[in-house]
Amino acid sequence: MQTLYVIGEAHPNYKENLELANELHHLFEEKYPGLSRGIFGNNSNSG
Repeated sequence: MQTLYVIGEAHPNYKENLELANELHHLFEEKYPGLSRGIFGNNSNSG
């Protein structure tokens, strides 16, 4: 099983959420390589 962080680009706290997702992604990659699939920026055009 893998995780994917989906961040709403239209959200008022987008930058803070992106920073947190980046931190989590890198933490998982250090401890459990391959567990995180990365970060996906979701906007109104992508659903």
